[in-house]
Amino acid sequence: MATAKELAVFYTKLAENDNGFKYNSTHVDTMGGPNLYTVPDCMKYFEINPPKPKVKKIDLSVCIKSGIDMEFADEDTDADKWWVVGKLSAIKVYEKLYYVDEQGANFRFCRVRQNHWHSWQGGSCPLPEGLNVDYRLRGSIYISPKTEKSWQHDGTATDIIAFKVIGTLEDWEY
Repeated sequence: MATAKELAVFYTKLAENDNGFKYNSTHVDTMGGPNLYTVPDCMKYFEINPPKPKVKKIDLSVCIKSGIDMEFADEDTDADKWWVVGKLSAIKVYEKLYYVDEQGANFRFCRVRQNHWHSWQGGSCPLPEGLNVDYRLRGSIYISPKTEKSWQHDGTATDIIAFKVIGTLEDWEY
């Protein structure tokens, strides 16, 4: 059975005729009379168009403390147009969200510096949740692990000595 929220989404999309959606219907006979109501087959709709998971926001406040390199821009843009690299010093909210670099300049958009090897000296994880990261270990060239690695150094070949953010994980965004 569909939830109230799923039904609301269904009827909204139906009213908008989203993507030309054609639904199957079930005829309901009330009180022995003729078919008075036509009810959409909601479950068929959700089989064709499953609800999308909610996108999670990456919390960049972690990067203020860690001091890793960030990329700033005034427009939501492609990767090749991020034009200021620096440290994130504050996040301010006026009418909109603004990211402040170490020079005090305000920017509308900010992300962890992408496709760049960041040196790592050990300590707590410098990155927020939701990023896809490659690692260089003391004892190997680099890996892209699927499991959580320890960011602390213990002098072994498995110490992370550098990392590279290669994008966001599925269902995450800045």
